[in-house]
Amino acid sequence: MIDKDIVINFLAGGILICLSGFLSKHYGGYVSGLLYGSMPIAAYYLYFYSIYVKKEKKNGFNFINGSVVGGILWVVFVMLLYPLHYLLFR
Repeated sequence: MIDKDIVINFLAGGILICLSGFLSKHYGGYVSGLLYGSMPIAAYYLYFYSIYVKKEKKNGFNFINGSVVGGILWVVFVMLLYPLHYLLFR
């Protein structure tokens, strides 16, 4: 049997990706990137979810610390798209 939380998390993440893809197709990549990069809806959802699952506030701080490190890595990987783009589309 599939866990109910897996289905809910799958739908929440899928809706964000779906909306971003729709905006990219109909309004351009800039709008899609702006939504996906500047509005951390998923991070807020996962913050409250991590507290709800473990039933302790310390887990929220652990999530925040992991998000800061993950955010720095996210920026680095997105910045790597610039040389990749110029390499592929000269």
